[in-house]
Amino acid sequence: APDGSIWLGVPLNDYTNHCLGHNKTTISIMLFMDGDIELPSEAQLATLKKSVDLLTDKLKFGKEVVYTHRYFTDKNCPGKMVTEQFILEHI
Repeated sequence: APDGSIWLGVPLNDYTNHCLGHNKTTISIMLFMDGDIELPSEAQLATLKKSVDLLTDKLKFGKEVVYTHRYFTDKNCPGKMVTEQFILEHI
């Protein structure tokens, strides 16, 4: 959330429909915001970094396999202002 709080949508051992064709092999972290008109808050970026650090450590994979939703689909997610490069610079 914009204040940096985390809401667990689905337990890590379950999978959900978040990325067609990749649901069983990916984890989704969602930022509550409109990436077409705003950037994540500083609190969101801090929580995102901590979350990615914890997940990559727990699951034993590197940050080189962290992508935005746009990588897997033609959708403009997480929004035109939040590029892949922007996210990679903040994790």
